[in-house]
Amino acid sequence: PVNPLTQKLKIHYNLKTAGSVDIRIYDITGRLVWEKSGIQGIEGPNYELWDCRNSGDTFIARSMYVCVVEALGMKKKFKFVVKK
Repeated sequence: PVNPLTQKLKIHYNLKTAGSVDIRIYDITGRLVWEKSGIQGIEGPNYELWDCRNSGDTFIARSMYVCVVEALGMKKKFKFVVKK
């Protein structure tokens, strides 16, 4: 399913043990738009807020995007749409 987004994205993930987490957001062409690496997640539920800005601190365009969360051998992907 694709979730429409208008302001901020709350990226949820669950860890079996505490460890380092990398989050990347790609546009529909596969170009990296934003990333945050080395987040120290705790065991159990975690989340990271993303403000719809790219790595250059500019608001992103209305479009479809893919979020990839990687941690401790786990890889989670989901699609979302920005509708500003």
